[in-house]
Amino acid sequence: MIKMPLNKPSGNMYEWAWTYNPLGGKCLHGCFYCYVTHSIAKRLKNYGNEKYYGDTRLIEKELKTSLKKPDDGKVIFVESCGDLFGSWVSSDDIKKVLNHCKKYPENTYLFQSKNPG
Repeated sequence: MIKMPLNKPSGNMYEWAWTYNPLGGKCLHGCFYCYVTHSIAKRLKNYGNEKYYGDTRLIEKELKTSLKKPDDGKVIFVESCGDLFGSWVSSDDIKKVLNHCKKYPENTYLFQSKNPG
């Protein structure tokens, strides 16, 4: 099984240096252009990893991931493959992720909701 706690995107089109995706399951926005649904989830499933299938859930072991990185001052994009602030994500799960990030104040975090409401 592939481990994916903290990932470094390839290329230089991104302003963030790392991605951190502590949620699993399918995002309920259902965007037709979603790269996770159409690419990442299918590719991972081929390797036996069904992280982005099923109900949205916090993957508790991801809260043990060290967010301390050697390249200080870089941005970590939290939940780039979902929506941490989607209406279906529990307040408790959101707080757990935010509290984990607070343990590493030297980082800059990018939080983006796909939920306009």
